[in-house]
Amino acid sequence: MSTSAILILMFLASPGVFSQTDTQSIATQTTIPKWNNIWKVSNYDLPRETANHQRFFRPENVKDSPTSIVLTLDQKNTDHGIESIGGEIVSQTLFGFGTFQFSADMPMGVSGTVSAGFLYLSDSETEIDVEQQGCKPGRFDFTNWTSESKQLKKNSDATGFDPGPHRFVIVWTPKKIEWSIDGVMVATHIEKIPQKEAHFIFNLWGTNSPDWGGTATTDHQRQMTVSSFNFTPLTIGLH
Repeated sequence: MSTSAILILMFLASPGVFSQTDTQSIATQTTIPKWNNIWKVSNYDLPRETANHQRFFRPENVKDSPTSIVLTLDQKNTDHGIESIGGEIVSQTLFGFGTFQFSADMPMGVSGTVSAGFLYLSDSETEIDVEQQGCKPGRFDFTNWTSESKQLKKNSDATGFDPGPHRFVIVWTPKKIEWSIDGVMVATHIEKIPQKEAHFIFNLWGTNSPDWGGTATTDHQRQMTVSSFNFTPLTIGLH
């Protein structure tokens, strides 16, 4: 099962409407209108990573402003081990083939952190990821799945990126997926290409692993700022 797939198991919540002018918590809201889309704010407990690591998505860790959405991650020691509380938003639109562009400032270099912008359909029948592991500063990971089976995925990475905002582009066609960062193509996959429409998701979540994401960094709040999102559907040809 993919890491991203775990994060969406319980994203459905009651519908609502939200708008405001100042950056602030949206703990009492369930959706955000932004970038010509409606985004559902996640509120659920993730499966435990280990017996002593609890993980959650909570609305209070999502903040809105006129131009951006800010996701925060808090990790702390408790009597039951490490507790990670992150933020997630899920598009209510299902997107198909086309070009996805978004700008995000991810907290690169803080161990215990995964920042992501990705397409997802249940059971990873469609999954197309941009992920940044905090324990690997300067590196972004790109993965596509057509099933939760690791035999049905394709992944690669690109290194050498400075911290700060970056502009990401995913071009998804029936036969190929291309990823670009700041105008430079960094990955092209022609295997395991998903074919079904999917939600777009932004999330920031915690790890406590020597492998994926790194061990937890407690008492250090970090944030991921998403400042734009745009989708242009594929209308000509099967590239």
